Amino acid sequence: MSASAAALSTHRAIVAKSFGDPSVLELADVPTPTPGAGQVLVKVFASGINPSDTYVRLGPAGPWGATPHLLPALPYTPHKDGAGIVQAVGEGVLGAKPGDRVYTTGSLSGTCAQFALCNKADVYPLPPRITFAQGACVGVPCATAHRALSIRCRARPGDAVFIHGASGAVGLAAVQLAVAMGCTVVGSAGTDGGAAAVRDAGAAAVVDHHAEGYLAQAGAALPEAKGGKFDIVRRRGWLSTSARLADECGHSSGRCWRWPRTPTSWRT
Repeated sequence: MSASAAALSTHRAIVAKSFGDPSVLELADVPTPTPGAGQVLVKVFASGINPSDTYVRLGPAGPWGATPHLLPALPYTPHKDGAGIVQAVGEGVLGAKPGDRVYTTGSLSGTCAQFALCNKADVYPLPPRITFAQGACVGVPCATAHRALSIRCRARPGDAVFIHGASGAVGLAAVQLAVAMGCTVVGSAGTDGGAAAVRDAGAAAVVDHHAEGYLAQAGAALPEAKGGKFDIVRRRGWLSTSARLADECGHSSGRCWRWPRTPTSWRT
């Protein structure tokens, strides 16, 4: 590790000494980690927050209470996604060097801090045209969308894809990925700003999921050959309408991706 990195003995970080609501988060001085073999120390310029980060913060009282092995030891610094510049690397690290712009999809020490210790496997190059804030949003949202579309739903060119709640992080990532794969995408949103974001991401049409008859509107936006039916539906499990989506929107041979749960086929 370089002498300049070694000189940074402490740094500022958000620390939770107990689980609970946002009030448990405190700003504190913490020791700066020294990267070991296969590890990278990143100077963080942006930290990404995801729903899972709030679940972790809630601890045993939250959704992850049934899986305590997923909860960190206290005290801890939250967040896994982030972006910044490589400060130092450990022994044996290839493909990353001090000064490189990177984004992270995991962190050993947490990214809600000035510095984050990461395994090299969780650190990726950040192209110059991508901002640090954008890079910090890649990890969980884009990985979730990619896994659902490419691996579970096996999306292919020509598929019609309906993304319910497309204005969120995972939804916007899914719109972009599906369009890039050659799919026709219709998304839903609940605000004018959300609808604009979905259009900017490349959706062919956007419907308001608060409006009466929006599912029919979504189907009507498809090319005539699709007969108003979608091949892939992304549904939000906490909405009362989600149980109707497959029947009202999808082909009998379609694939349904339910988020935040894992994608499944809605019929066999």
